[in-house]
Amino acid sequence: MRLFESALKRRKRGSVIRLSVNAAMPEELLAFVRDELGAAPEDVFVREGLLGLASTARLITRRCLS
Repeated sequence: MRLFESALKRRKRGSVIRLSVNAAMPEELLAFVRDELGAAPEDVFVREGLLGLASTARLITRRCLS
């Protein structure tokens, strides 16, 4: 959670188009991420199974270094 928190604070702000999350994500963490990103509830899509975490890590790293 701390990794996501620091990455979200450092990222440049843009509009959220879609936020895909794992169904097992705790509600508190989902609320935190959604609030930090400014995502509307209708932009959140809950999915079963893996979400491609390697791609997510690259995206966060790339955005933080920009």
